Amino acid sequence: MRLHSVLFLILCLSAPAAQAARIAFVGAALSSEPQEPGTDYQGKPFYGYGVLMEFRFVPLFGLELGALSVGRKFEKAGDTGSKIAYSGKMYEFPALLRAHLGRTLSLGIGGYFAKVSGDITETTTTGSSSTTRVVSPATLNQTATDHGIVTSLALALRLAPLTYLLFDGRYTIGLKNNSTAAGGERKFNDSQLLAGLEFGF
Repeated sequence: MRLHSVLFLILCLSAPAAQAARIAFVGAALSSEPQEPGTDYQGKPFYGYGVLMEFRFVPLFGLELGALSVGRKFEKAGDTGSKIAYSGKMYEFPALLRAHLGRTLSLGIGGYFAKVSGDITETTTTGSSSTTRVVSPATLNQTATDHGIVTSLALALRLAPLTYLLFDGRYTIGLKNNSTAAGGERKFNDSQLLAGLEFGF
């Protein structure tokens, strides 16, 4: 079953019981900041897309589910003045409880599960010369899945009946140690900006 088909099925099953339901199609920009003792990483932007669905069973609070096709890109200093950049796609599935502070502003907090999609691109740059190789997460001593906490501050501006312009700033805090090396530790904190159109009531 495809990524967004799961959420569409949940929408069909949950909408009849909800007082209100909204669906948003968004573009996504993400900057990843790996936390690893002894290594200084610099986050780089990665772009993607996704869909969000919110069900409000009471007027001021709702449950929001999402499916995002995004990724992580970051670099670190290598030997002899080189830089090593890593880039890889992933699927992220956030679930948030959302509190609405009026008609336009809302706050959300919840969790996420993420899974690497395919391999990771490693690019080593020394001066004007670059070399690239494609490797699996296991080759980089990294797990293929991740989970953690996600927080959100969203703004929904009404454009037309049942149509809104959505801006959603998010920050995720990784709870899983993604390093598989003996004694290693690597967790991910990500800044995200989602923007798109939201439909519903």
